[in-house]
Amino acid sequence: MNNIISSPVEKYAHQLESLMTKMTWLEHRRFSRELSNHQLTPPQFHTLLAIKKKNSHCTMGCLASETQQVCATITGIVDRLVERGWVTRYRNPKDRRTVLVYLTSAGHAKLDEVHQAQHHRLVDVVKNLDEQTCLNLTFSVQQYIHALEAIP
Repeated sequence: MNNIISSPVEKYAHQLESLMTKMTWLEHRRFSRELSNHQLTPPQFHTLLAIKKKNSHCTMGCLASETQQVCATITGIVDRLVERGWVTRYRNPKDRRTVLVYLTSAGHAKLDEVHQAQHHRLVDVVKNLDEQTCLNLTFSVQQYIHALEAIP
């Protein structure tokens, strides 16, 4: 890659790339540690979220697609979630070839527990920033998301 930055746009893009790479890595490490405190891996957590999102219409195939996993992998993840009592599987009464996956009350509680921990961690980060910085950061992230969404 050419190390010469030839325009302000390229300069900002380079700076953002560096900052976002670092932020992503820091957040990933923190998130993985937080999930391990709740006996979850990131794929298990995202599987629980996908099941909750789909509610009563969550087939194994849909779950694999939603979590970007292959069916064999999602089967293993769901097996472990079933063992822990966080999800349950049923044959679809309308089509016995398909399996539906549901969150149990323990699965809902686990997600709530993780979300509360995430919220408290974010509060710990934000309380170290002044109000104007929080406003600027929120505005900037919203603008960045809008710019991303505008790209076809």
